[in-house]
Amino acid sequence: MGASRCGAIHAGVRIAPLDRKALERLCRYVARPPLGRERLEEQPDGSILLRLKTPWSDGTAALQLSRSELLQRILALIPPHRKKGIPTRCAAAGCLRPQPWMA
Repeated sequence: MGASRCGAIHAGVRIAPLDRKALERLCRYVARPPLGRERLEEQPDGSILLRLKTPWSDGTAALQLSRSELLQRILALIPPHRKKGIPTRCAAAGCLRPQPWMA
């Protein structure tokens, strides 16, 4: 765990050069989809039923969404693209004071 003035940054995953199982496990973790297929079910009317991992406090256990609504919710999970010039070595680069070269 490293630290910066932005907060804690975790980049301590290390894999030995010949550890193929660990490399595969890491690749599978990074490439996993945002939703598991077992939680999605296509309905006869073309909508998608998304089962929630944990029911909401009001008892809702699933959401019925159109394809476009589901896509909008998935796209909302993707962080916005960073402006050019922001250092990538700081995961929370937004906390840096703007510098003249960042314009």
